Amino acid sequence: MPSKTTKRLGLALLLTAAPVFAGPLQLDGDIASPFSAALSSAQLQAGSLQLQAEGRTIHIAPWASGPVPAGSVMTLQRLDHPAGPATRLDIKQNGRLWAAAIKAAKPEMLLLPGVRFVWRDGAKLDVGKGRLLAPLVAQALRLPGTALCVQLVDVRTPRPASPDVADEDVPQADWLIGQLRHGRCPVSP
Repeated sequence: MPSKTTKRLGLALLLTAAPVFAGPLQLDGDIASPFSAALSSAQLQAGSLQLQAEGRTIHIAPWASGPVPAGSVMTLQRLDHPAGPATRLDIKQNGRLWAAAIKAAKPEMLLLPGVRFVWRDGAKLDVGKGRLLAPLVAQALRLPGTALCVQLVDVRTPRPASPDVADEDVPQADWLIGQLRHGRCPVSP
């Protein structure tokens, strides 16, 4: 039978094995306007991804979904909200979502069909039928015809830039969505 010291050590190792994120999702580069195009290049290096399409370059970090399949299409959207825009980048393979990065999602934003980000005592995923999931690192969601992971990268509540702003502080969350690999969610470093 394990001693109390062994149990504490095991718990400490489990807690330190969980990934710690250094901050908000990096989704930058030429993201000022929406577009959709076939990828000409996708370079994976040290937990980040650089994508190129039609002369645009986009950088995403962290990235855990692995190499992007050849022939993928990238779609960039700007989702307006009174508390500031969110940015969503989808990567599709054969017309189906393969991966996505969502920066500054606001509560009630739809992440996937039937999966919504909500704020109820913290960031949660509303997966329908009254089910709320509270992701800490990665949450596997198996949807019909696919197997996707949803990973919470960062949560913050920025203060309004001016005291005259009528909107109250609105939580923002950054999310990564990707395919299950070997039946498990890949977790960003």
